[in-house]
Amino acid sequence: GHIGYSFYMIFSGGVVVRTAASTDAGSESVRLRKGDAFGERALLLETNRNATVTTETQLTELLIIYDECFAESGLAAYFRARVEQTVQFLRRVPLLSSLASPARQPAVSEDGSRTETESEPQSVEPEPAEAKINSLASSCVQLDYLDGCQIVSDSRRTDCVWFLMSGSADCYRLLNEPDCLMAKVGRLVPGSAF
Repeated sequence: GHIGYSFYMIFSGGVVVRTAASTDAGSESVRLRKGDAFGERALLLETNRNATVTTETQLTELLIIYDECFAESGLAAYFRARVEQTVQFLRRVPLLSSLASPARQPAVSEDGSRTETESEPQSVEPEPAEAKINSLASSCVQLDYLDGCQIVSDSRRTDCVWFLMSGSADCYRLLNEPDCLMAKVGRLVPGSAF
């Protein structure tokens, strides 16, 4: 994608956000509605956009805020604070407690020069978990849902993992498709992943 130069807020209508991963058959894309926003990540990180956003309704109105105004208005500071909030949350998620994993380092020969061959064992140093958490947090999107909203459809594939940051969510299983008969199978609490 191109370098981001604007931030978008949905004034009316809705959009569908698709990443390269969500174009796989059967994968569920993220839908955004009135009041939601997108485009902040590319502005904050000064990176290329990594998603395609298309309108989902006949008329979708967007409020566009360009990069200069994004910084001057305080929106950049607001979204940086949300990223930091996400970092703090991810540090407390038990599922992510073992993020530190070895990073591949080249072997060193007797004369001190670096070598890298497939047959030699590689020395490894753990990549700091903090760097991984920060990278993960900058890739996350915080979405707010009202009570009763469906987040993910039963029996659908999605290209992301959802973490519940606050509130609670009920999980239902579709028992009979023609009749839409559903059964509650669980309740998610903050820190739960699905």
